[in-house]
Amino acid sequence: MDSDQNTSNAAVSSTIAIILIIALVVIMAAIIGAFVYGVPDAVQVSAMIKAAPDTYSYGVTSHEIPYILPMAGDAFYFDGMEPAGHRVKLRMGAPDGVVYDVKPEHITNGTLYGRSLYIYTEMNMCEFRVTDDLSVITNRTRLFPPGSYAIQLIDEDTNVLIGIENVEVKGSGLSLPHGFFSLCGEGIWGRTWGCEDLSPDIRGNPTSAEYERCVDAMCAMHFSGNQDTLVFPDSTDFDITEDLAIGIYFRPEDLSSGTNHAHQLFGKGVTDTDDNYEMFTIGDEIYFEWADQNGNFYHIMTDSANMVVNNWQYVNLVIENNQPSIYVNGVPQVIHYYNGNNPWSHTEITSVPVQLRDNDNPITIGSQQWDGGSNYYFVGDIGEIAIYGRGMTSEEILDNFNNCRA
Repeated sequence: MDSDQNTSNAAVSSTIAIILIIALVVIMAAIIGAFVYGVPDAVQVSAMIKAAPDTYSYGVTSHEIPYILPMAGDAFYFDGMEPAGHRVKLRMGAPDGVVYDVKPEHITNGTLYGRSLYIYTEMNMCEFRVTDDLSVITNRTRLFPPGSYAIQLIDEDTNVLIGIENVEVKGSGLSLPHGFFSLCGEGIWGRTWGCEDLSPDIRGNPTSAEYERCVDAMCAMHFSGNQDTLVFPDSTDFDITEDLAIGIYFRPEDLSSGTNHAHQLFGKGVTDTDDNYEMFTIGDEIYFEWADQNGNFYHIMTDSANMVVNNWQYVNLVIENNQPSIYVNGVPQVIHYYNGNNPWSHTEITSVPVQLRDNDNPITIGSQQWDGGSNYYFVGDIGEIAIYGRGMTSEEILDNFNNCRA
């Protein structure tokens, strides 16, 4: 944490903030203020903050986390803090053009001067927070996608923009997932890339569980194998036909092998009918099945994943440029290709391009969707799950694993 703070301070010294001096540039403040709240009236203008030059500095830490550093001038505070000067708030314009309110969280009382205020994304991907505690970000943040973010500091009492600065997050090809699923007991929820909230149809009786290593970073649920399933409605954000990545944490209690001993983790398909993508455990291996755009079924399977009963696994399925790969706990696996969708009666083939076929089926967690027979119920705990409409690098996968993120 100390090294991050030093990096942040170094970045500040090289970052020249573009600050609007409200008292001297009333016309400009009104114009930019109109972008945020509309043109202020005469009473509001007379009450504007008299901010000093270089009162605030903005930048990005070495971990690509935007921050604001108050340095000098009139004091300010956020809602929920002890009053100290002017009441202000932050807003942030994202690269996609959406402007988000940035709410304070985990900020200690007292003057904010000299304290870096870090902006981070919440676990649900669609909310932003500001804190002065970098450890909060290390444990909870979703990484920022690359692009230009416009950080706005606003006087809440006058609705006037005090300062605005664009900070550039370079990243490494990161993006928010197309779908994110948090299995938190009574707080089970899913969310799409477009910030659409999804509530599941809960079947059976899945119960709360815990992943000890990641207890502060993710929730988990236990699936008994007795009809326990979560069914989330379909969304166009889940209908992926090109590059794809799935990340999922789970702890299996049954890795038995043999005919019909399969356990579905996650999927968007129907047995023997139509698969967009489906992931199972079979014995101690990972099995992935799909239908191509002509309706032909294929599957791939690892041959040395060596998963262990009652041990947590972080598994990733990655499809990039029509080529699949599977990682277990950050380690790439040897895979084999097969025709059809029957892992107990199949013929190995040479590699084929993965051309996914979309469908209108729901997302199922803990079993396969099928009303006519075995649903291949999962037995064990499942934690965080994410779907990306792109590939993932091995470095990104390992970073997620080390930081309890899907």
